Amino acid sequence: MATHRPQDTVSEHGLELVVGVLDACEDLEARRRPITPASLARWLRARSFPFRPTPEQIEHSLARLQRWRTGPITRDLLDRGRQLAHHKAELERRRRDLERDRACLDQMIARVERLLLAPEDAGPAALAEPATSQGRSPSLQ
Repeated sequence: MATHRPQDTVSEHGLELVVGVLDACEDLEARRRPITPASLARWLRARSFPFRPTPEQIEHSLARLQRWRTGPITRDLLDRGRQLAHHKAELERRRRDLERDRACLDQMIARVERLLLAPEDAGPAALAEPATSQGRSPSLQ
């Protein structure tokens, strides 16, 4: 019967951090750089990691990664978890892009509606874009 190992429990960002540490280790190994908590922290910061892990979190993730790499089942699970984490990051990037595109489309639709619904005798001032709270038009933001 398997025993529960509390040191292997993963917090909400735990797997994400382990995958980040795995990516960092492989990159540093490929460039023949030393793998230390400080070098891992620099690598994660340079790649705009979603949060800033503490040195203790990095050390725990590195130790967990070493334990997981030794077992064949956990190696496969780690590879799958890594793939899923990369897919999640890609989906988040696409979601942000879609939200930005939607905001632009909403602004363009609002401009078209203003033009179509403006009174026929309205002057150019009535068709101008309204200023935002920052004094700029929405298209310049």
